[in-house]
Amino acid sequence: MLAARKPRAEAEGTRAGRGCRASARSSHPGGLNGLPVFSSSTQSNARPGWAGAVLDNMSEDNKCVFPFTFGNKKHFDCIDHPLLHSWCSLSEIYNGKWKYCTDDDRARCVFPFTYKGHVFNSCITLGSVFQMSWCSLSPNYDQDHAWKYCY
Repeated sequence: MLAARKPRAEAEGTRAGRGCRASARSSHPGGLNGLPVFSSSTQSNARPGWAGAVLDNMSEDNKCVFPFTFGNKKHFDCIDHPLLHSWCSLSEIYNGKWKYCTDDDRARCVFPFTYKGHVFNSCITLGSVFQMSWCSLSPNYDQDHAWKYCY
């Protein structure tokens, strides 16, 4: 039987979450590919470890802001993650404050919108490979290329 290797932090006698900074980065605010997971706060009321860092930056009370900039990219809807819940920023430029998306948070169609130089006031099938109706998530699809299917 092989002995399990201890994580580096444990082997070195430190505990993650007590003033540690994660080296792993996350594109999701939860911490998988772009943002720190652990809090380095020394405040006595700070929550310890990764759970505290996540909970301190989450909010259920605020509204998603669209569009928002995260990772040098403008997002017109909640960011989907294959393993985690969809999320959105609570500011135009992501500043660490975010929330999980609900169906009510999803971006809405913007009317009128411009597509290929023409103005539309409702969902269209023009340009749809499967002839499914769609709409723009910004006033100018030609510029932003942000869209969703209409249901």
